[in-house]
Order: sequence, then structure tokens, then C-alpha cells
Amino acid sequence: MFESKGVPILAAWAPTEAGLKMKFPSEVRITDLAGKTTVLPANTEGNLTRSPVFIADLPAGLVKESKANKSRKFPWGGDFSGQDTVSCLLGANVEKGLTITTPESVTIMNALDHTFASTLDAKGKLPHHISFRVHHTFVADSPRELEITMVAKRIAPDKKAQTRVYFYESVNGYKPTGAPWVIPEGDEWHEQSWKVTDANFVGQWGYNFCFEMQGPNPFLLKEVRVRRIAR
Repeated sequence: MFESKGVPILAAWAPTEAGLKMKFPSEVRITDLAGKTTVLPANTEGNLTRSPVFIADLPAGLVKESKANKSRKFPWGGDFSGQDTVSCLLGANVEKGLTITTPESVTIMNALDHTFASTLDAKGKLPHHISFRVHHTFVADSPRELEITMVAKRIAPDKKAQTRVYFYESVNGYKPTGAPWVIPEGDEWHEQSWKVTDANFVGQWGYNFCFEMQGPNPFLLKEVRVRRIAR
């Protein structure tokens, strides 16, 4: 949001081709890049596309909220610059500076005392990748030496399950670590870490790193962490 001659203006667009819906509690004016202005009535859904639009006559509450967020770091939802580790608990989806960007690629599983995720998607198929994004305040500059950790176990103890950090965002673009992990047999949770020395987590394609599911056998994923090795 910005001001034009003292009038608050909201610039908005959809992040994907699928578009987004928008609705306001009061009437707003919407101007597209060609200069055409239309009116969106109060409590009426409008469509956002990949092409930006400029919205005027904004509700007072939205303007107040935007001004309150002005001094806060974006994306809003926390400042992890002082943390050494960020994490994401799968299933429970407790995200502390680390977000799964492909939630459709896992299926939530429930146990008596905790939840986790299966690497089978909603259709019962094994996805190729599971992607994550680190909050930008955690790795505000680059390059960074980081440790990426996965906590997982096999679904079937006697069936080999294998994965690796397929791509991570480096100073030279996305690249693999080249170090696969065969999850040990048994019903216990196991940890595996991959160290990278040239991380450049800017989110060029919306994610910072992804795991590749290797082989036909799924596994259970409990937690993913990223630790800053050196400040």
C-alpha cells in the first residue's frame, strides 16, 4: 500500500495463474494497467489476476492495519534474525520460521501423542518433491553455511526408503547436494542432516530447498529444521 497525493492506494495481484478472490466491506474503485476504472460494490467478490491493479477508496480499517504494519519486517509473522534454528513440524503444521510450500504433496497422519505426515499425496501417490521456504529474516544475507535436517522413519520397516535434498538455493542458483539418505530399518524416528556452505535463500521460485522422494516406497516425515552453522 502507498499514498498518491495523500490518498491510500493498494497495489494487488495474484501470485499464480489460478488467481485470487478479493472482497471489501465497503465500495472500492479498481484501476487496471490500461487506466480503466471499475467499481467493486461492498461485500462483493472480485477477481485478482497476475496483472496488477490499483485499488482506491479503501476501508478505514484496512488502511489503519497497513500503517501499523509499515515498520514491521515482511513477510509479517515473526522475526527470526536472532534464532539459530527454524523448524516445521509436519502434520501438526507448527511452523517456526520454516514453511512447507507444497502441503498438497503430503498426507497428515495422527498418532496418540503427536501428528506427522506421510510422503504419499492425497491421491496415494509418491510425489517427486517436497519443498520448503525459510523466513527471510533468518537468512537475510548470503552466502550462508547451513545445516538442513530431516526427521523421518520408514512406513514399512522392511522396505527401503530413500531421499535427499534434491535442490537448494545457492549463490549459483538451485543445485543438488548429491548426498542421498537411506532411512534405517525399524520403527524408530531417525535424523539426517545435510550441510551446505553457499546457501542464498532468496526464494527465486517460491522455495529455498526441496527433498526428492527416491524409489517406490513412501516414508513418514515428522520434522524439518534448518540451523545456522555460523553467523
